[in-house]
Amino acid sequence: MKNKTVFLFPGQGSQYPQMAKSLFLNDPYFADTFTLLDRYVSDIAGLSIVDLLYRSENSFHTNRLLHTHLAIYMVQVSLSQSLIQHGVRPDKVIGTSLGEFAAATTAGILPFREAIESLYQQATIIEARSIPGAMLAVLAPPSTFYETSLNNVFQHCNLAGIHYHSNFLLSMPITERQTVLRALSNLNIPCFPLPVEYPFHSSYMEPLKDAFLSVFNAMRLHKGHTDYIPSSSLFPGIAVTRPDFWRTIREPIFFEETIHRLTEEHQKWIFVDIGPSQTLVNFVKQILPAHKETYGILTPSQQDMTKFNKLVSLYANSDCFL
Repeated sequence: MKNKTVFLFPGQGSQYPQMAKSLFLNDPYFADTFTLLDRYVSDIAGLSIVDLLYRSENSFHTNRLLHTHLAIYMVQVSLSQSLIQHGVRPDKVIGTSLGEFAAATTAGILPFREAIESLYQQATIIEARSIPGAMLAVLAPPSTFYETSLNNVFQHCNLAGIHYHSNFLLSMPITERQTVLRALSNLNIPCFPLPVEYPFHSSYMEPLKDAFLSVFNAMRLHKGHTDYIPSSSLFPGIAVTRPDFWRTIREPIFFEETIHRLTEEHQKWIFVDIGPSQTLVNFVKQILPAHKETYGILTPSQQDMTKFNKLVSLYANSDCFL
């Protein structure tokens, strides 16, 4: 049985200043795609992610949704396109949250400009109309959320995702964050806040539904050329529809279940994390501890080109994946 490759695309919370800068400076395929996407951003939003992320010191704000929504998408799409040009081609793509837009683009479903337009409008709607929120990653079994003794702690929280057997995600109004953090600390339950200022993947997004559906209904979608697996639904349809993109914002992330469904279909997968922080490939290591073929490229330590070249070399010698 031959290995197959799956690209993993994470969402908000994985960003940091200067992410993927070495690829932008040293890899022509990455730079060309990023520059093209930046032209669309300039046309649509009147700003430059290239300038904010790489050229202007302290201009990229990791908690400004308009910046991060566009930048994360652009970094991931540019990296995936570069890998494909270098011969690293996915058999499937998996997205979580915002990453589902980059996954859909890589799969040939969502064109560049359509995605940029949609992400710009999403960020504008959320910044103007969403309540302030917080998201916490809790390092405990997801069943913790349903424990009767913790009802008072979680009464204003939504279960926003299950990453793996001892890591789940909470979404809540910002007014609840300190209360929940203190309560979990007193119970010796480790948790940490994500750099996100809105309550994604929760009922607190519901007031924005009509505005978002209006944005998504205006998108042109193509049939696609690569299998696309959303992690915002345990039972995704065969064809991607526009309302599916509302689920990427409103519904919980079922990453662990998505990976298990993938391995039921085929055992030998090479997991390649396209995100800025190797978040999802680290989750895969927890879900499939015996699995060895897991690769990340981008890190805050800026060793991106070394990891990128290593992965490309491995694929050039395809015998190593048989």
